[in-house]
Amino acid sequence: MKPTKFTTAVVLFLAGCGAAASSRAPEPVAAETTAGSHEPVAGAQTQPGAEPTVQESYDELTSFSAEFDRTLELATIDCESARNLRDRICELSARICGIAEENPADLPTAERCEDGSTRCESASERVASSCDS
Repeated sequence: MKPTKFTTAVVLFLAGCGAAASSRAPEPVAAETTAGSHEPVAGAQTQPGAEPTVQESYDELTSFSAEFDRTLELATIDCESARNLRDRICELSARICGIAEENPADLPTAERCEDGSTRCESASERVASSCDS
């Protein structure tokens, strides 16, 4: 049976789509996801195996901090999520402060460390008063 022009066009189109898809560069991998979801955190684009930058860590910290605030504003507080977010905020703060200690002349990193430490302390106090009382 002889192929029609339509069949030939479809085969060529599909072959072209497959070739185009396989020639694309790989997408960057999201470094983290928000607690309780599989959505990437805004700005958290890190190549696999690479350490996140101070800016990526700080962006992630502020994202988790905002999600933490929303969690504690719910009519019924999800304490498990609040504790997980608190832990992540404090881990990111410690990471940023570790970098600040290694680079004492880097004032923006030192400021982010101070902000992160304040957020960690606040999150810890808020979880203690809302969930651990």
